[in-house]
Amino acid sequence: MRHAYLIMAYNNFDQLSTLLRLLDDKRNDLYLHIDAKTPRAEVPDLGRYVRRSKLTIVEPTPVAWGGYSQVRCEMRLIRAAMESGCAYGYLHLLSGADLPIKTNDEICRFLQEHEGREFIAFVYRKPNDGRMDDIKERIAIHHPWQERTGRKDDLPTRVLSKAQKLLHVDRLKDSRLKEIGKGSQWFSITAEFGRYLVEQEPLVERTFRSSYCSDELFIQTMALNSPFAGNLYDPNSDGHGDNLRLIDWERGAPYVFRSQDYDELMASPQLFARKFDERVDSEIIRKIADTLRTR
Repeated sequence: MRHAYLIMAYNNFDQLSTLLRLLDDKRNDLYLHIDAKTPRAEVPDLGRYVRRSKLTIVEPTPVAWGGYSQVRCEMRLIRAAMESGCAYGYLHLLSGADLPIKTNDEICRFLQEHEGREFIAFVYRKPNDGRMDDIKERIAIHHPWQERTGRKDDLPTRVLSKAQKLLHVDRLKDSRLKEIGKGSQWFSITAEFGRYLVEQEPLVERTFRSSYCSDELFIQTMALNSPFAGNLYDPNSDGHGDNLRLIDWERGAPYVFRSQDYDELMASPQLFARKFDERVDSEIIRKIADTLRTR
């Protein structure tokens, strides 16, 4: 089984080089997007870290926190993999702040054993709950300035949102997307589902553009309203699914793993972990890399 790793990055290039080296395997192809806002002069020659995989640098686009540009970038990476002509088993979306915590052999073996499952995490997917109204508003009303405002909650944005709610604006009213899901942006999906997303790109554009943090709704919502909904991997049968990533939201937003977390990371059943930051603790990155190379 061949794998396509879709990587969104913008900084910490020493750390990114470690990620590329760990994924460098004849069974893997790497598709890398470097944010267009990152000065090209700061981007090193990352190809020198990859010898066994095929590395494709995807045309850069500026990516903003909470903006549709996040989804656009994901779709650009998925489309690049699908248009390559390679017969992939799985597509894995990672950030430059992620690391595998299993070897390539272990990752391939697990996915071969669970072939056909879609690994997507949900924190919310109940359609008839008051909280879902707030989540739905991320894409049901217009957020035209999100690419510019980012994390700021300014007065014009609040006024516009209030006015749209008073006028009962609902961009989803005539949409065939009847169930909304929310969860982690990062996923491992079959190439078949990836191909379906490319075919549905006009629907993706109509639904998620001019949105607020739609990167946390995009893959969940598209999966729930697709022929692949029955393939969601949900080992606990609790509706939350599993995206094979160890992410700690209790100690941070998310927490940045440190050297003292090494045993926890290596004991985890998950395949990948985030988040790491070489400026916070580079030793944990080196230690994980050394361990995986010697297994």
